[in-house]
Amino acid sequence: MSEDAGLILPSGEGRHLDFLGNRLTIKVAAQQSQGALAVFEIAFPPAPAQGPPLHTHPHHEVFFVLEGEPTFQLGERLVQAPAGTLLFAPGGIAHTLTNRRPRPARVLAFISPGGYERLFEEVSALQRSGPLSPEQFREVAGRYGQRVLGPPLPPEG
Repeated sequence: MSEDAGLILPSGEGRHLDFLGNRLTIKVAAQQSQGALAVFEIAFPPAPAQGPPLHTHPHHEVFFVLEGEPTFQLGERLVQAPAGTLLFAPGGIAHTLTNRRPRPARVLAFISPGGYERLFEEVSALQRSGPLSPEQFREVAGRYGQRVLGPPLPPEG
């Protein structure tokens, strides 16, 4: 499909990855948007689920909660976000998310500019050999402009 033809992606389709024990599906990659953005869905299992460490990056990120009630940290704010909640993390703000509830959660995320999805692909590939240490994750993340500031959110608040 040519880039100017647009994209129609049926439900459940995309490039599926294991990212930190969660199912991450890349819906739109940078090469499909002329570098403008990437879109991905994160499906968290019931608690305790692990999210990424607290981090910053220069990309702007929008999260829309599709299902469940994941926990987000956005700057100093910690919020439980029920389905329908939208969160905007401008480039440079510290943020992370996880699922602390006993039922699954799904989040649709948009990140601009695109290209950041390569971090998910690389982490997913490395995890096939076993869990990544915090140092390994920090090294990979740094290649994509991410600065790790702290650990993931703990399972309980």
